[in-house]
Amino acid sequence: MSTISSYALVIFGASGDLTRRKLLPALFNLDCAGKLPKAFRVIGVARTAMDSATWQRQAAEAIADLGDDAQRAAFSKRLVYMPADYSSVADCNRLYDLLYNCDDCFESQGKVLFHLAVPATVSEAIVHALGKSRFAPEGRMVGNHAVLVEKPFGTDLDSAVAMRKLLMDTFEEEEIYRIDHYLAKDTVRNLVVFRFCNAMFEPLWNRNYIENVQITVHEKLGIEERGEYYDQSGVLRDMIQNHVLQVLALIAMEPPIAADAESIRDKKNEVFRSLRPLFPGDWVLGQYDGYRQADGVNPDSTTPTYAALRVHVDNWRWFGVPFYLRSGKALTEKLTEVVIVFRTIPLCVLDDPNSCASVQRNVLRLRLQPQEGIHLSFNVQKPGIANEGIDTARLHFNYDEVGQITHESYARVVLDAMLGKPGLFWRSDSIETAWEFIAPALADEKNAPPEGYPNYQPGSNGPASAAILPQQAGHNWYS
Repeated sequence: MSTISSYALVIFGASGDLTRRKLLPALFNLDCAGKLPKAFRVIGVARTAMDSATWQRQAAEAIADLGDDAQRAAFSKRLVYMPADYSSVADCNRLYDLLYNCDDCFESQGKVLFHLAVPATVSEAIVHALGKSRFAPEGRMVGNHAVLVEKPFGTDLDSAVAMRKLLMDTFEEEEIYRIDHYLAKDTVRNLVVFRFCNAMFEPLWNRNYIENVQITVHEKLGIEERGEYYDQSGVLRDMIQNHVLQVLALIAMEPPIAADAESIRDKKNEVFRSLRPLFPGDWVLGQYDGYRQADGVNPDSTTPTYAALRVHVDNWRWFGVPFYLRSGKALTEKLTEVVIVFRTIPLCVLDDPNSCASVQRNVLRLRLQPQEGIHLSFNVQKPGIANEGIDTARLHFNYDEVGQITHESYARVVLDAMLGKPGLFWRSDSIETAWEFIAPALADEKNAPPEGYPNYQPGSNGPASAAILPQQAGHNWYS
């Protein structure tokens, strides 16, 4: 792993669900793959009172289905636990001593990565405390210290700006890694490869040939055990403002001038800056029947569990092409895909009116999850002596033909943060532009009349009114 001889990952929120389900398995897999330096330690910090041995046993349960006994035993030796009050400067100083002032402590030339696997309000308290501790003798971090921040990056524009200022008061911008694990998925990373490594599509990737673009992120499950969190977030904050807009940026961005992270992030930010402001009628919000009865949810909640938006990218490449975005909980199926709908032919030169009527738009589907693949539909002549008409044929590519999809997005983001590679992370200017764009819909969710919800049933395709967004332009959702 790079040239770093020693490394410490400090997980704030070590006793939480995210650490158990995602972080510990990701770190274990990196360890088994030889991606961690020999002198690597994981310091778990949480408010829960327990010792290192107890946390090691919990970690063993989290990775019980992975590796073998020897690998799990070796990984366990890397884990140390420290109970702490997140807002305590004294506890941050104890953490400093644990790293630097002990008999078997961390090497001074090593790097420390603080992972804030906690809610945003708790993250603020942690950063405040770190900034007043011995880690930051003059109020700012010195040496090799970086921070990993989990979404959401604020709850609106004002809170995002405040969080950015707080982080940059303590850390350097290049040492701040804002996680969107969607960007680390194999199929999402492939969007850049598909766009810029295939000459046959680039000439067509514009308003002259594309009629509309549809981005769907549907989930079959409801909110499950996340009621308290979700009721404060909702689908706009949980999915649209981050995951969905990132996919849109990858589809709509201009070719970067180089392959480095900043060049790509510059082009994505240009897309965010080109988004036409939203106005009433550009979105439909929904809430599934039964949501209000979930644990942790306000019985009168107006938090949306579904959102559909009509979005425009006002630049030369995309002007006039609507992007339809939708995401929701408790829907018919789990599905994440991008659908590119090409324009119809300008003139049918066939002598059979029925055949002309059968000509369909070409459709390109980029299936991100599940059954990951790429599918293209096109028109063909039906064979036969007589004029048998036109049919639609399809070309299919499945990712399992070239390798197994790993789904280890957390392993990739943690490793890239350790290596100082920012490409898979949000930049602050893009975050704030995205919040500014989504603000009108966020304001509307607060004003939604309680009697308007629920407006769709679990297992459906969402609110019936969502069909209006594409229909107003003569389009339809592709399921």
